[in-house]
Amino acid sequence: MMNKEFDKSVIRSISISEDIPITKFILDSFYRRINVPITLLGISPISISVVEAGLYVAKQYQLPIMFIASLNQVDIDGGYTGWTPHKFVNIVKEKALEIGFQGPIIVALDHGGPWLKDSHVHQGLTLEESIERVMKSIEAALIAGYDIIHIDTTIDIHSKKPLEVDIVAKRTLDLIEFTESFRRSKGLPKVDYEIGSDRWGIKDPDKVKMLIRLVKRGLAERGLNDVQPVFVVGDIGTRLHPENVMDQI
Repeated sequence: MMNKEFDKSVIRSISISEDIPITKFILDSFYRRINVPITLLGISPISISVVEAGLYVAKQYQLPIMFIASLNQVDIDGGYTGWTPHKFVNIVKEKALEIGFQGPIIVALDHGGPWLKDSHVHQGLTLEESIERVMKSIEAALIAGYDIIHIDTTIDIHSKKPLEVDIVAKRTLDLIEFTESFRRSKGLPKVDYEIGSDRWGIKDPDKVKMLIRLVKRGLAERGLNDVQPVFVVGDIGTRLHPENVMDQI
């Protein structure tokens, strides 16, 4: 497991001994105590060079490092990097040892949900088909030792308008419940969860707050009282590729 093989930091050891997922432990034990809005930087591992650069920076500044891998980048089929979750974790392990970084390393699945892998869209998968494939990807991520699972159920290629909050909440809860059931059945360490998306097509803060309330209430109703999302993603209006970019050229 990743947690035991190369992240032998004191912070990781304490989080394991206290049975608290490492991300929640770091946020609660250090950052939130200083009463300053702060989060963790998540780096998208698009190449070995990016992984190395992130680890060098983490070593230089003695900070935790977090890699967030999408299903397009890292998946059971190799993604566009050619890395499965297991191979990806091993690459991070090897580079950390080479560089001599001994601080906390967090590995996360980014945007784990139906149709958030391009091939699911291209193949026109049904909800059931896409969910089934996402479940397999989540299983592989958990077995590889991921620390955070981002459950993003905001996309539906068969819907002509953004999904309603209650539908997103239910699908989110279903996937979290599945993830927890698999994790516990395999005796794997606790993980943290991220919910929501900047791809939802909804910018209304009240609807994002409603999603949080519905998910928190649903987790309690399903007996998952010890599971609470540590991150929530929302659409703040930024785009890497503006829709009107061609009109500006």
